Amino acid sequence: MNAEETLDRSFAPQRIYAIGALLAVAAVLAFPLDLAVLEFMRQGTIRGDLRRAIEFSEVFAHGFGVAAILLTVVVLDPRRKRALPRMLACAFGAGIAVNLVKLVIGRLRPENLQFTTVWESFQGWIPAIRAGKLSLALESDIQSFPSGHAATAVGLAVALSCYYPRGRWLFAVFAALASLQRLQENAHFLSDTLAGAAIGCLVAGLCCDPARWGKWFDRKWEGK
Repeated sequence: MNAEETLDRSFAPQRIYAIGALLAVAAVLAFPLDLAVLEFMRQGTIRGDLRRAIEFSEVFAHGFGVAAILLTVVVLDPRRKRALPRMLACAFGAGIAVNLVKLVIGRLRPENLQFTTVWESFQGWIPAIRAGKLSLALESDIQSFPSGHAATAVGLAVALSCYYPRGRWLFAVFAALASLQRLQENAHFLSDTLAGAAIGCLVAGLCCDPARWGKWFDRKWEGK
């Protein structure tokens, strides 16, 4: 296979892991800021075209949007059709990983709720089992942490950057805007989006790392 059809060989998974680690630390440090950022967003300070641009950016993090973007990649650049499984794994795998974490850590979504302290939003470990109601595992209202949209957006951004390195900063901006959209809609706290982004980096990094899960995609799908 032509070198241009494969993963960018300048890709450094260690850099992605490092960014993920920094985002994880930032998520912890963001807890004291969560309520202040929430209040700022509730005031509707961001308005006009910028607000609309942020709203539209959800397409980069939503399942249908991600599918449409990757379909467009394959249609416009048929060389990348073998890379589709890896890119899907980076984006949707990150989302799945976040959903597993949500089952372990219960946290109320901000939306219309009022909190005196940020810790009031947490509902303890494995709330479905603690409450004896397995149906809680499907309750979106207590699945704020981490953000699945942020994880999916970052996973997609990393995947696209691996094959189109020239656009890495553009993809990063799209992922950041998609994460900001979750704050603007009061669907997540700041720490939720940072934690989701950290998980997105980890999963996508593993999928693209030739020494980790990436070697499976190299051999099974991309014929390396």
